[in-house]
Amino acid sequence: PTTHMCLAEVENLMTLGANVLDLGTGSGILSIAAAMLGADKVVALDIDPSAVRIASENFRLNEVDNVATVSEGTLSVVQGPLGVFDLVVANIYSKVILEVAQALVANLSRQGRLVVSGIMTERSKEVERCFKDYGCAVLKKCIDGDWAMLVVGKIEYPGA
Repeated sequence: PTTHMCLAEVENLMTLGANVLDLGTGSGILSIAAAMLGADKVVALDIDPSAVRIASENFRLNEVDNVATVSEGTLSVVQGPLGVFDLVVANIYSKVILEVAQALVANLSRQGRLVVSGIMTERSKEVERCFKDYGCAVLKKCIDGDWAMLVVGKIEYPGA
């Protein structure tokens, strides 16, 4: 259910020319969707070398390899300035989300949106608090059985 919830949000939030980061890409389905919906650049990451190979092949088969790239590793492999991603998707376990929350927020553009899932419902409040501590607001929460998905955005302060 988590991939399905994330896919629906990617479809809802995608804008033409967006820069997208997909942490824990797996098969690459969310990256492929973002690329097909008009992303200018998709950076996909996974720590599993098999997932990286599969995602790379899926990008080629779906003819999005000119837009989407996949690398093995975590957020530390992202090159360039922070705050450039309009959409960040992380469909990974809540333990990992909590560990990388600050880096996810740092990579998000000022008006960007962060979609996080893979969260057991009993841990969703903890994840929500974590993002609030990093200056974000939970804009949407979806529950499907035991799983939760959050859409998060940076809080805009007047004059900031």
